[in-house]
Amino acid sequence: MTATESAIVWLQRGCNLLALLCLSASRSEAALAQSKEITRSLLEFEDLSDTAMATVLVWREVKLGVGALISVVAVTVFWMAYVEKLVWTYNFFGRHEYNVWWFISSIFVYMFFFDAWFYVTHRWLHESKFMWDTIHIHHHAFKEPTAFCQDAVHPVEAIVQGPFGHYLPTLFFPIHPLAHALFGFLSSIFAVAAHDGRTWDLNNHYYHHCAGKGRRNSFNYSLYWPLWDAVFNTRLVFSPSCDVTNTLWRRKAETAQRQV
Repeated sequence: MTATESAIVWLQRGCNLLALLCLSASRSEAALAQSKEITRSLLEFEDLSDTAMATVLVWREVKLGVGALISVVAVTVFWMAYVEKLVWTYNFFGRHEYNVWWFISSIFVYMFFFDAWFYVTHRWLHESKFMWDTIHIHHHAFKEPTAFCQDAVHPVEAIVQGPFGHYLPTLFFPIHPLAHALFGFLSSIFAVAAHDGRTWDLNNHYYHHCAGKGRRNSFNYSLYWPLWDAVFNTRLVFSPSCDVTNTLWRRKAETAQRQV
């Protein structure tokens, strides 16, 4: 075994150990930055106009996001090192010619399977009392989320709705590795913007946080488009109480501007 091969093996072992440590740590409430009691109090918080509370919420989003990203990277490296080569689509375009029609087809296949997976697992995180109390409640502590909230999730949720959803389409359809990486990157950008209340978010994910009331009374579970929410009657088109022009962050900016 060469020095390079030995280094790769030890890197893979380190990533495997990191993944196990992340999953173990995710069971600790201390590793999720704050206790469940604080999380539940944030869910019931009505007046978010206080600057100190805004600062606490943003830092909580960032802290949760760091742990989630570490878990995602570890599992992704494990998949690429050990699992990907076992899938029938692996190196498909090393044996077949790649063209623009493969690329266009892969866009729709990727979005269809990822969005279906995201909807089903997201509903599961709500419908299961155990998954809600243990995993998903941390993400829903943010009723007026910022862009940082996209990654502010329990490590297990990050893995299930991140790498698992990202690689699922490759089990059914060959996707070029570069196109696959591009789709994953753009999906992350889209999800970040959706949590920030962008008007072009077709599924109004901001309402899912702002207007949703706990585990069972929620809606807009999909990622890209409202297809599955429309099919299963979990779609909310507009909520006056969640007008993004009157969020905590806009009010804070306006207050600071008046003080200048």
